[in-house]
Amino acid sequence: MKILAALLLCATMGLLGCGERNRVPLDATTVRGFEHSFFADAALEAAVRSALGRPRGVLEPAVLSALETLDATERGIVDLEGIGQVTDLRQLRLAHNQVRDLTPLRALDSLRVLDLADNRVFSLTAIAPLSRLTHLNLDFNLLRSVASLRSLSSLQVLNLGSNRIRDISVLVELRQLQSVELSGNPLATAALDEHLPALVRRGVQVSLYTTAGQVFIPDLRLEAVIRRAANKNLGGLTREDLGRISRLRITADDRVTDLRGINFLRNLRILEIAESQVRDLSPLAGLVNLGTLRITTTSVQDLTALTDLNRLTLLTLDEAAVQDIAPLADIQSLQVLSLRGNRISDLQALTELTGLLRLDITDNEVTDLRPLRLLQLLRVLHADMNSIADVTDLPLLRNLEEIHLAKNLITDISPLQEMDLRSPRILDLSDNAIEDISALSRLERMNDLNLSGNQIEDLTALESHAFLRTLDLSGNQISDLSPLGINGSGRGGRFGSLRILDVSNNQISDLSPLADYRALTLLRFLHNQVSDLSPLEGHNNIRELDFAGNEVVDLSPLAKVIQLRRIGAVLNRIEDLTPLFDLRSLEFVALSGNPLSNAAVAEQVAALREREIEVELVE
Repeated sequence: MKILAALLLCATMGLLGCGERNRVPLDATTVRGFEHSFFADAALEAAVRSALGRPRGVLEPAVLSALETLDATERGIVDLEGIGQVTDLRQLRLAHNQVRDLTPLRALDSLRVLDLADNRVFSLTAIAPLSRLTHLNLDFNLLRSVASLRSLSSLQVLNLGSNRIRDISVLVELRQLQSVELSGNPLATAALDEHLPALVRRGVQVSLYTTAGQVFIPDLRLEAVIRRAANKNLGGLTREDLGRISRLRITADDRVTDLRGINFLRNLRILEIAESQVRDLSPLAGLVNLGTLRITTTSVQDLTALTDLNRLTLLTLDEAAVQDIAPLADIQSLQVLSLRGNRISDLQALTELTGLLRLDITDNEVTDLRPLRLLQLLRVLHADMNSIADVTDLPLLRNLEEIHLAKNLITDISPLQEMDLRSPRILDLSDNAIEDISALSRLERMNDLNLSGNQIEDLTALESHAFLRTLDLSGNQISDLSPLGINGSGRGGRFGSLRILDVSNNQISDLSPLADYRALTLLRFLHNQVSDLSPLEGHNNIRELDFAGNEVVDLSPLAKVIQLRRIGAVLNRIEDLTPLFDLRSLEFVALSGNPLSNAAVAEQVAALREREIEVELVE
């Protein structure tokens, strides 16, 4: 049975006749409808007359010499006598016949392409003079020697699969050779150990499995990776060895450049290629059992080979120099797709992937999310760092639980008010140009909300958000936190479950609306105008507090924030560190840029350090 590699080589050659054997030959003496008078074999004459459009009559030399291409595949031809009359023949396809003697071909010195696959050829002596041949297919014949190929100096593509060849030393002399198929031959040790590596070093594409079941991997570094996975350091690699491998990882340290031979890993389920020099994915086409494929920081570009991987559920192509994702449209088994860091602008191919649950298109050139409208099962969307301005279609995705749209061109989020009230749970709209967040007022069940790096002033829309755990409002134009106040609200208080709050880089001076935020574990309000920390007194759960770049003088309210471990207090007006001595859990404090008293510098800092507290202080 022919292997996939042989078929691929035949496709490269443009040859016909790489099908199955056991064809029934036609009658060798007569072919209905065609005159038999110029060639020894009636089937051959019928093929010639058919190509010329002359079923009957005299075939003048001028007519025969005008024929440049002849397809006589599967005609039942036995005898080639008379073919020399077709003097200017460039391409001759004779696959799946019963030809033994090639002597009549000796006269065809213009021949470039010759397909003799699946015949009964045992000697190549007769074609030795055909020095213009560039493509030659001799799969499935009876060859033992290929020594006569030495004179075919123009050969580029050669198929010798499923013969009886042991010695291939002559192939090393064919300097124009680009690819060779050698599978199914009982190659000698010298062929495997010397001649094949010599061809590979020259850049010749070699496809091979041996009659003994041994597999040839052209890239010796890939072979080393496969040997590790197969736990076989010595001896030939067999198809049985490769069939036991279900997971393979190729990294930069492996220095693999060529994946040919990986197609023999028929039971491979997981393949990871990271920071590799691999460029051609075509050997992956035969990995029909592959379920997970992760390719990162590897410039592959052409995804055509992935089209038939219909068991693939997880595909990662991060930083892979991909622009065209059209080949992915046929992989409808995909549930998780990551395309981070590419040059993709058109998402149309994704409309067919209706089973997608997670999609990551971060850091691309996407402007239009409309192709995602049909992805009704989508739960997680990462589309940060694109050029998206319009979010009109997001409400159509009813199952979205996470939306990440940071660093885009969004100004208007009003379409989000049409989203299902139960979703999303996580929303990241950071680093856009949003001013009005009123559309978020209905999305009360959010757990994590990031609105940092926008132009927001009014927080009224967040008044009823009782389920938030993380809220980032840094880098806006906020001066009033009162809409976040907890007192007077139901269900245990608005923001009663908030754990992390960041309001850095705003215009805030008053923290009193945060007085009842007892669940907070991390609070940041760097670079504001806060001077009074008393609203934080008694916040027993805060573990990390950073208020660098404010106007704080008095640290005494922190003495009762007993769980504090880290304090960032750079660039304030602090003179006295005494309140910090009550903080038994304190591990780190940053104090640079404060007007500390002499006693604080000389005694208090030293005392803190004696307690193994890290004090950051540029004196």
